[in-house]
Amino acid sequence: MDVKTILWPTDLSENSLHAAESVKYLSGKLGAEVLLLYVGFNLDNYFPAYGEGSDENHMKFEAWELQEAAKRLDRVCGEKLDGCPIMDKVITTGDPAQKILDTIDKMNVDMVVMSTSGRGGGGDRSGLCGGVTEKIVRTAPVHVLTVNPHVK
Repeated sequence: MDVKTILWPTDLSENSLHAAESVKYLSGKLGAEVLLLYVGFNLDNYFPAYGEGSDENHMKFEAWELQEAAKRLDRVCGEKLDGCPIMDKVITTGDPAQKILDTIDKMNVDMVVMSTSGRGGGGDRSGLCGGVTEKIVRTAPVHVLTVNPHVK
């Protein structure tokens, strides 16, 4: 198996950051570059429980979130991935599973390493992984390594 690019999709939650150690280890062993992907909140599916937000406010929130994500990804790289060759960081919004699959295709990713649960805490019907992880495991055209954040 020739792995040159590892995709690490993270929502920057504590759960998702547990995959960093595996990403770093595999990158070192395989000589692979790391591509970090952050997919921000999708406000298209916003539920207006407290009133309807304006498009202007949605755009401001999205811009703020993506700026904060860029800062946090820089910190994560320095603190958790030191020594890994970082190929690129992709920061976007939309449906997380679809954006991961699109990135695999567009960036010629060879392997995905991701946590079994992220921001939502995980837990499909079996309780083994969250919905995004489950979709990637079932549909990705490359190997997917899942990391259980609840195992020390």
